Amino acid sequence: MNKLIMLLMAAVLVAGCTGQTDGNNMPSGNGLSILSFTSDTDSQVSSQDVRLLLTVENGGGSVIDAGKSLIYLMGSVGTGQWTFVDGTTTTQLTKNLNPYDPLKELPAGKADIKWRLKAPVLEAGQTRTDTFTARAYYDYETRVTGTIPVYSEAEAQAAKQSGTTIQKSEFTTTNGPISVSVRAIPDPLVSSADVETVTLELTVENMGGGTLYKNGVINSGTTEPDLKYDDLNKVYLEVVSTDTNLEIVDAACRGGYQDLIGGKPTTLTCDLKTKDMPSAKTVYPVKITMKYGYYIDQPLSVTVVGKRA
Repeated sequence: MNKLIMLLMAAVLVAGCTGQTDGNNMPSGNGLSILSFTSDTDSQVSSQDVRLLLTVENGGGSVIDAGKSLIYLMGSVGTGQWTFVDGTTTTQLTKNLNPYDPLKELPAGKADIKWRLKAPVLEAGQTRTDTFTARAYYDYETRVTGTIPVYSEAEAQAAKQSGTTIQKSEFTTTNGPISVSVRAIPDPLVSSADVETVTLELTVENMGGGTLYKNGVINSGTTEPDLKYDDLNKVYLEVVSTDTNLEIVDAACRGGYQDLIGGKPTTLTCDLKTKDMPSAKTVYPVKITMKYGYYIDQPLSVTVVGKRA
């Protein structure tokens, strides 16, 4: 009995972490979060080494695939500038980062990325401050699962007359840098013919403070990132239902790229059509998946002080 109670409590925690929404609330959360970007000293003598440490964590609800990640160090690195002792400009996560698992009480996946740099040569009395920026690219998903109730006219009327509460659509969303809220129109759907249409209105917003781009574009830890203008602000959208009586009308909603113009909040619509009128109340399951690439930046400044030869 105690084990059963613990499992039920864990299930409640899962629902809380994914953030249920009725269409009026938009859950927000992070995918890959930069916990810290630090150096072992803020000021270093000319020609001496400085170590940089970047710590990241998966703060969302999907797995981060190490093979689809890229960690990029930007700054004054090169001839006459800082030089690498250990590490390179680009690297990759060495393991997949899983989201927090409340059922098994497993923490969110973390990773450390380290660089060792040699400071540039400066003459005595000279100082300079350089800013390094750690950028983390990764592919991610935001997923929505929900149910859409459909009533026949007779069933809806009978429910009203008996004082029974009419069931409405429910949607649960995983956390990620791209958030989506969903509502069904009408809600619920009352069917009077074999073919009826319900529209899903999806409000999509960039909540992670970073940059959205087309998934699959950057997935190499050994080459410089090559992100094109046309790759920005695109999400791959797929809507499916396991009930064969519910058809996804719009081809783009069955698997295609959608634009968030200027990276601003965007409303997308998808029409779903019933093939046959139900004889009684029916609940259709729906799953919405959004796939995308994302990157975030974190700056760090280090001062170099010249020394006498």
